[in-house]
Amino acid sequence: MPAVAGVAGGLKAVPWRLVLEVATVVVNRFRDDVPPRERRRLTSIVRKSKGNPRRLTAAERHEMLGILRHLDVGRLGRDVTALVGARRLRRRLGRG
Repeated sequence: MPAVAGVAGGLKAVPWRLVLEVATVVVNRFRDDVPPRERRRLTSIVRKSKGNPRRLTAAERHEMLGILRHLDVGRLGRDVTALVGARRLRRRLGRG
């Protein structure tokens, strides 16, 4: 049976446009909420860990969480929800 465009092995196609729009909202919110100095420090910690939190000391993990607490998660959630809701509305109206 040939693969249908956008569907492979019974999995639904990933809405990449929506994923990119959500990523943009997250990056912008992060940039707005976290001061530049702390963003640089977070970058340094993440690079050191190479994505593995077990490579960090307890103090570094604690510092990382402290930096991430600057994010206004409620506002981020509202921004993402509005984006997804607007996309659904456009699709219902036949415009997207």
